[in-house]
Amino acid sequence: MTTRRNFLKTSSFASLGLLGAAVSTAKAADVASSTLPSKWDGETDVLVAGSGIAGMSAAISAMDKGAKVLVLEKGKNYGGCAIINGGIIALGGGTRTQKEHGVEDTPELLYKKLTNPAHHEYRKNTPELVKKYSEWCPGTQVWLEEHGVRFLPTFTKPGKYDSQHHESYHHIW
Repeated sequence: MTTRRNFLKTSSFASLGLLGAAVSTAKAADVASSTLPSKWDGETDVLVAGSGIAGMSAAISAMDKGAKVLVLEKGKNYGGCAIINGGIIALGGGTRTQKEHGVEDTPELLYKKLTNPAHHEYRKNTPELVKKYSEWCPGTQVWLEEHGVRFLPTFTKPGKYDSQHHESYHHIW
């Protein structure tokens, strides 16, 4: 049976194969001309793969605990997908901004919503992970603010623009 997931997976791998063949020829000259160290001997306590919001948050958390951290990013710029998110972040569970804008939410309500078996996306979530996420989510805004993220006073309520956006979007500076 061809599902959307299998179709996308198959077509993605085929596209990557074609792209890889084209890029490998162009990149071979770049790699050959670059100066690579003969020995890799760096040491770190924590290695973070990716510099998006999750990667940078993990790096900062480890540094807060005194760890030596190395962040690797495959893209040209740091920021991962967060660099193109338009300055919004979906947080729930009863954040300060939600309360300021009259949105009633709790970790329990967030968990119930994100594990709803009738929802086409949420029914696939792992309940144990969603439980942790729901418990930690409200404090995320506070943690981000303590680490220099500035939140704007504006806010997008769930479902405000269309049926695809069912989260509370906090706007960041």
